[in-house]
Amino acid sequence: MEKYKVEINNSQGIIMGDNNEVKDITFNISGTEYEDLDLQKFKNELLILEAFLKQKKEKKNEEKVLLADIIDVNQVIEEKESKENIMKQIKNSANEVFLNTSVALGTNTITAIISKFLGV
Repeated sequence: MEKYKVEINNSQGIIMGDNNEVKDITFNISGTEYEDLDLQKFKNELLILEAFLKQKKEKKNEEKVLLADIIDVNQVIEEKESKENIMKQIKNSANEVFLNTSVALGTNTITAIISKFLGV
């Protein structure tokens, strides 16, 4: 019998019939969560955030880190990485400063993604 690895989070399943049993099952279906992400819109929003932070004369340390993180995300996009890898980079950068800055600048796509990662 071949082994399959699949991951499903926050889902339910049932098994019916006499003497049926389910043990140690893990489901993992990847590559679907961000399929509908408009990458060009996302990139444009990142550029808005980057331009705002670059023009700011006095930056707090958190803003300097955020600017570096945004530049790193843009690098991942330029390298034509998968949407999944781009989201991993964003998730690693997700924090309150990122969220508050994206909200203030009206970058709705980024705000939604950061909010999701932060559980807000």
